[in-house]
Amino acid sequence: MKEFFRTKTKITRSAIIASLVVVAIFGVLQAMESKSATTDQVNLTVDVASVIDVTCPDPSAFGTLTPGTAVTTTATCTTTTNNSTGYILQAKRDDADTTLDLSTDATTNITDKTAWDSTANTGDGNAATWSGTGLGFRVMQTGTDSGYSSTWWGSDDTLTNAKFAGLPSAYDTILDVSSAGETDAAVGFRLDVPAAQTAGTYTGTATFQVTANP
Repeated sequence: MKEFFRTKTKITRSAIIASLVVVAIFGVLQAMESKSATTDQVNLTVDVASVIDVTCPDPSAFGTLTPGTAVTTTATCTTTTNNSTGYILQAKRDDADTTLDLSTDATTNITDKTAWDSTANTGDGNAATWSGTGLGFRVMQTGTDSGYSSTWWGSDDTLTNAKFAGLPSAYDTILDVSSAGETDAAVGFRLDVPAAQTAGTYTGTATFQVTANP
């Protein structure tokens, strides 16, 4: 009998020890499982460059001008930009003294209207309604998608209200657009000459540039 009880007691202790080991292993597995779903983040950044482009196809020719009877033509500049604050459109003539020279004699010119100055008259510009002769330009309300300034170019496109200026010798702002996208700007030209103007073909160029607003 004594031997029987000793054997039973040994078995019981072995079982208790085994149970404790199982519990310990289960606890370790639980701890490992709770740490297997940790997270972390990475930051992604990129700077998208500002892009801007302008195209100004040649306008139709003025054609034949009879002194005293003005002729007109229009050029449309299309600007595309992703700059959220838009852009400015600037213009200048490419000849040092006047825009149009006689093709056979560059010293014979057609007079320009008073050169455009956007800063004149405390920022109101110096364009004026049409009178007399010369070559003048203006931004037109019709055909200009955004940024048209009635202070600079007149309340509308009628000859009574439209304002003209001469092309400047250096770039000056003629339009300020405050948003991104693709926009058109219609630039009108008007020309008349006095009766004494030398007959012949006169040529010249104007250049437009766009600059992204800050």
